[in-house]
Amino acid sequence: MKNKQVILWVVLMGIFSFLFGCAKNKEPVDTPLNGNTGAAKETVQDISKPEGIAPIELAEGVTLTGFYMNQMGMARAPYYMMKVTESGTYMKISTSSPDDYEMWKDDDSENLEQPSEYFGYIETVKDVEYASHVKLEDDTVIRQMEECIEKYGALGWDGYSKKEDMPGVMDSGDSYNLYLELSDGTTVTMQGYNTCPAGFHDLYGDIVKIFDANSDYSRYMAKNFTDSPCNYMEVEIRDMESWNAYYQIRLRDTSNQWAITLNDPDGVILEKGTEISGYKETEEKLPYERFLNIMSEHGVEAWNQYEESTNSSAGKFYITMYFEDGKEFSANGNVYPNGFEAFKEAFVKEIYAYYLEVQE
Repeated sequence: MKNKQVILWVVLMGIFSFLFGCAKNKEPVDTPLNGNTGAAKETVQDISKPEGIAPIELAEGVTLTGFYMNQMGMARAPYYMMKVTESGTYMKISTSSPDDYEMWKDDDSENLEQPSEYFGYIETVKDVEYASHVKLEDDTVIRQMEECIEKYGALGWDGYSKKEDMPGVMDSGDSYNLYLELSDGTTVTMQGYNTCPAGFHDLYGDIVKIFDANSDYSRYMAKNFTDSPCNYMEVEIRDMESWNAYYQIRLRDTSNQWAITLNDPDGVILEKGTEISGYKETEEKLPYERFLNIMSEHGVEAWNQYEESTNSSAGKFYITMYFEDGKEFSANGNVYPNGFEAFKEAFVKEIYAYYLEVQE
């Protein structure tokens, strides 16, 4: 019995020594984290992978040849587009959607019972209106975009077409669109209304950074509100704390029309229970200057192209303006820039004062 115990002990120690020796002599995995830059010997956890998102890689030899992305809320946000053509590879940031770039046959973005049929992507990229339009010198940008697409699993979103209602929300909600075209002829089409796949917001943020880093449309951005007369202004603010507190003004030269909505049920800025909604075409000059003065006093010029948002739907704001010299101003998000609260109070009170004046 004693001899059997000794033999068993010897066998167990031998197994332990073998396993320990293998582990000790095993070659280290090559990763940037340990200083080795060769090909990895085994799969290791990617610590940069977003939690809950499964990366999907492009098939070997397949590349990205076309890209369209847009996230739309209460106000129009830019369209981000890229296309490989016979004459070169182009990327474009556009603030409008001309017919050349129309994506859906059914332009009712809320009707998502059946996926809309894609029909007219950028076969020929043309600089049809002001916005950034850049011819890429090499495929570096495309490789960066492919890395983002793989990282967030966007290749698995094809056919995603969902809609979620948001009871009590007065605006039209948020829509999300993505289209990918690949060199093997396959495509990925995704659309959502008040909902989107996990990872879309992260992909959107990374792609915007890539486009901004490789685009130059500063010549179209208004830096000083006094350089040229304003001919269109739209400002919409939803309060961070009181969801039903909503303030909006739109001034439009093409129809010489003003439109105002002021809802403040909790008295955040105006008298409690304020509920105003109206519009009117007028023969008088629209009061752009008085509202631009409020903006200048609060340093709003510095917010041009501000975009900062979280997944929360609270506290949205949008500012869009066009000027006669072709320049524009836009800022939006649900993370307020510095000084926004003071600007919001002064601006809303100015809207209210103007509304009272036109009622006299």
